[in-house]
Amino acid sequence: HQKQLHLTLIHFGRVHDIYQNISSVSDISYAEYEGLLTEYIEESESLLPTNPVTISPTAFGGFGSKGKTLALEFEPPDTLLETHQNLYQVLRKFLKNCRIEDVDSFMKDNPNLEHAHALKPHITLCRGFKGRAVDPPLQDVVLLPVPTIYS
Repeated sequence: HQKQLHLTLIHFGRVHDIYQNISSVSDISYAEYEGLLTEYIEESESLLPTNPVTISPTAFGGFGSKGKTLALEFEPPDTLLETHQNLYQVLRKFLKNCRIEDVDSFMKDNPNLEHAHALKPHITLCRGFKGRAVDPPLQDVVLLPVPTIYS
């Protein structure tokens, strides 16, 4: 669906699932977590792009544990890389505020956050792909900012 095309800058996962992960290693209450989460969302929203961003296709690639999700990969411009790094630092601050002592290990061990350190723009084309990918089209894609943060 065209409505589902989006660029994920930081994959956070489900709010309740992340709380379960955090509370397993921290004494944070759900009420405190919600307050910190609200601050995290507000700070993240303030960093999102407000102007269109152009990304250039680079290759088709396989995603997922077996590489069977076919995706068209894009090269992000420097402005998007900078935005991602800023959002990543805000995420790290949020986790520290949730009293996560070893943020790097926590993120590495969490399937929702393990790839947060890297920005890999792509469009998922199909799942269960078993064929051979061809060269990507050489046309740039212009992304219009429509900030969406799910909570």
